[in-house]
Amino acid sequence: MTPAWTRAQALRSLTLWSVAVAFALGLTAQVGFFTHQVKLAEPVLGATGAGWLVGVTGLAGLLGRLLLAWVADRIALRGYAAAIFATQALALVLIAITPGAPVLVGMTFVYGFCLGQITTLSPIIVRREFGAASFGTVYGVAGTVIQLSSAFGPALYGIARDLFGSYPPVLAIAAGFELAALATVLVGGRSVTRKRNTG
Repeated sequence: MTPAWTRAQALRSLTLWSVAVAFALGLTAQVGFFTHQVKLAEPVLGATGAGWLVGVTGLAGLLGRLLLAWVADRIALRGYAAAIFATQALALVLIAITPGAPVLVGMTFVYGFCLGQITTLSPIIVRREFGAASFGTVYGVAGTVIQLSSAFGPALYGIARDLFGSYPPVLAIAAGFELAALATVLVGGRSVTRKRNTG
């Protein structure tokens, strides 16, 4: 049986902080994007089209979550999370550099498909790596960091939009957040591997 972690032990663990920081970065970018989605899409799709795009994004998120539920017990979760962060970064860059409805709609669907998984992956990773007995204590810390950070996403998008005067530079910055999340979640994965090999 996996020994229980105390909150103090978890706070000193790179394993925990790699999850908290990675998903804080990813969800900060993600929450900001979806808060500004209508504003970003309306000049291209019109008000009605932007509204439909929001609905399609929600459907994509549901499909992504169903896929994760199907595969979660059979995959390396940190590597999967890194692939999702990379996909989101690519989608943001393509939206930023390729004007027009087809790319906007297609890449927003891809980004939304990833949304349904990113919001669920962090508790699954914590449960797997820290054990059921410690889940509440450990994820309480990670979840607080993630939610506190992601709450600033809409404001950061808005400040950057006002600063640069358009959304493409903002999306490029958000893609940088996604790539930083990718690197962080993989670094934490190496620490877990070392712990298992020496423990």
